[in-house]
Formats: sequence, structure tokens, C-alpha cells
Amino acid sequence: GFLFKRFVAVEERTAKLTACFERCAASHAELFQAQSELSSTVADFYEDPTALQPIALLHKESSSYLATQVQPLLHTQWREHVESVGDKLRVRFGAIRADDARRTRYVADYDYYRHKRKQLDDESKKDGGAHAAKLADKIKDCDNRLRQASEKYHTMNERLTQRLRIVHDHQSTFLNSALVACLAIENELYSQSAAEVTKANQMCQMEGVIKAMREQANDLAEWDAASGRIMPSIPSVTSLSSVALSNMLSPRGGAHAAHAPGGEGGRNHPPAVIEKSEEMKKSLSSGAPSPPGSYGTEASLPAARPAGRPKKRVQVLYAYEAAADTELAMRENDIITVLKEDDSGWWQ
Repeated sequence: GFLFKRFVAVEERTAKLTACFERCAASHAELFQAQSELSSTVADFYEDPTALQPIALLHKESSSYLATQVQPLLHTQWREHVESVGDKLRVRFGAIRADDARRTRYVADYDYYRHKRKQLDDESKKDGGAHAAKLADKIKDCDNRLRQASEKYHTMNERLTQRLRIVHDHQSTFLNSALVACLAIENELYSQSAAEVTKANQMCQMEGVIKAMREQANDLAEWDAASGRIMPSIPSVTSLSSVALSNMLSPRGGAHAAHAPGGEGGRNHPPAVIEKSEEMKKSLSSGAPSPPGSYGTEASLPAARPAGRPKKRVQVLYAYEAAADTELAMRENDIITVLKEDDSGWWQ
């Protein structure tokens, strides 16, 4: 009883496991297909040559490669080495269920012939045993069948008990190969994904890309201001790549909202997403945008804008309360004009 209850529990767990295997594989395929469609749609916005067009096109090509080449190959490995374990367990458990059905049938046969033997005994005792000789052959045949049913039952019960004990004692052993294969395949899948994404991400860190993105964002802010509307600013590459993660790991306005120490009258360190001016003074190399497929050099990016545009204006993402008269209090979404930038990174 106990072993069979344990078997039923493991069988139910295996059914859930198999469904999880299949759902995980389908989710992988859906994720990479969605990523490919997303990157393709994003690339459609970059019809004209810009500094970020090569990055968008590289992202599109990388996502397509992952969706059409890497994921299908690893899905085959997943099916062969992970999902197949569930198939093998279903075969094993099916055999146990079949043995249990035969054992039940042998019990029914044994009970039938045991009851029949008792009927024959009662009948042979009637009328002082006058019918005993006539029933002798039937009694003998019934005894043989009763013995056969008993032997079959005990043999099957012994085999079934052994199989149930194997399931009880070795349930984790069944999953060893699937666990190792699952981790190996997921590692390969995510490693290849990271390798492809890293290519585009490294391009995002290039000084020329950062400069061009910042200038385009400033252009947009100036046009919005000229139209009489102040729209939310667009974070730049530096803010997203180097600050966003630390922002999620620490409270808003925490270590990133540091202010100037005494003696720096009227100067405030910019909020987390406002980059240091030192980076903004680096120039872009001139040259035309590179065609699709030839990514990776600063020289392929558009030239920097000519000098002489209005002073920089930035939008505050996080509020800051001034701690001294020499500091500037800022509210979220305030637009601030930068009057002066020090090489140290402080703004006035």
C-alpha cells in the first residue's frame, strides 16, 4: 500500500514534469521568435542613416540568427536529452500499471476458485457423501486452478513490489541525465544569446554613439521647447548601460543623488541619468554611416554637429531636496539650463 501510494505520487509528479519540459521548450521558441520580430520592427524605424542605424541592423541580424539557427538546433537537443526522459518514465510507469492490473486479475481468479472449492466441498458432503466420488475430478481441477492463481498472484506481487521499490528509492536517479542536459542546453542557449547581444551592446558604448545619441536627444528637446511643449527627455546610452542597473539595486535618489560638498557654491551634481560633461566634450570622427553588415568602428558613424547651438538643457528624473543654501532643489521633470560644466563633472 505505501509503495503504491508513493508510486502514484511520483507518477503525478512526472506528468507535471513532462508538461513543464514541453512548456519550457515552447517558451524558448516563442521568446526568440518574439525577440526577432521586435528587433526587426525596431530596425524599421532606422530607415535613414544615423549613428544608431548599424546597431539596430546588427540587433536585427543577431536576433534572426538566434531564432532561426541557434534555438531550433538546441530545441532538437532538448527533445532528445530532456523531454525523452519523460517519455521513458511513462513507459516504465505504464509497465507498473499493467502489472498492477494483472495482479488484480489474479486476485479475482484466486477468490473465484477458492469460493468454487468451498461450494464443491459443501456439495460433496450432502446425503452423507454420496456425491463425493462424482465431484472428485471437479475438485481436483479446481484445486489446480486455485494453486495456479495463487502462484501467479504471488509471483506478480513480488515483481510489482520490486518495481515499486525501485521507483521509491531511485526517483531522483531517473532525472539525473535530464538535469545535466537541461543545464548544458540552457547554458549554451543563453551564452550564444549573450554573445550576440554583446556585439550590439559594445557598439552602444562607443564614444561616437554616445555623443550622437545625446546630440539627437538635445535636438529633440530644443524642437519641443520651440513648439511650446516640454516633453519627457529620452535617456542616453550611458545612463541606460551604466546607471540603470545600479538604480534598480539601490533606492531612488540614494547614492546617485549626491550633492556637492561645501565650498562649491550653487553647484549640484546632476541626477543619475545626467552624464558627466567630460564625456560630452569628446568629438565624433567624421564619416558616412556604414552599410548593413559592416558594423563596429567609430569611423562609420555620422560626424558631430557643428558648434554654436543654444546652451544645454536637461530634464530632472528624480527629485532632490537642497541640503544647504548653496544647493539647488530639483523636482521630477524640471527642465534645467546648464550654465557651466567643470572638467570634474560638476554642473552649474
